Amino acid sequence: MFFRGEKIQKYAFHWATLIKRLLLGHDPEHELRETARKDNVDVEFLLDLPDDEVVGVVYNTTSGIEHCFPGVIFLALKYMHDPEMAMVACANLGGDTANRAALIGAIMGAIHGYTEIPLKWRANLLNHSEIEGSIDGLVHNSLLHKP
Repeated sequence: MFFRGEKIQKYAFHWATLIKRLLLGHDPEHELRETARKDNVDVEFLLDLPDDEVVGVVYNTTSGIEHCFPGVIFLALKYMHDPEMAMVACANLGGDTANRAALIGAIMGAIHGYTEIPLKWRANLLNHSEIEGSIDGLVHNSLLHKP
């Protein structure tokens, strides 16, 4: 998101708006569909296709928000109720999985919360205790300053 360009700015704005609204408790399906609509992503058509036809054919697997954002919205909507499967599907699609997984992980976290990240993934993180402490502090502070 450090590059300039109208498309990148549009996706960055839609990304920030989506995460904010999810964190404020708005309906995830509505918010994901609205983001898809704003970005001209035909989710009704895409949801019937296999993941690798959407991410890899319709949308590419390269890095940069301008390339991966529509595929991220597709995967987040398709696996909205299963954060673990969302991350596994993302990883299995290949390409630049790091950027895509970071965006999908943030969406899943905003929808489901930290505790829905599988324990087997959290427990093996380096500095696990420090990360959990930081998350607890962030959540505590955000609750104190909630609009």
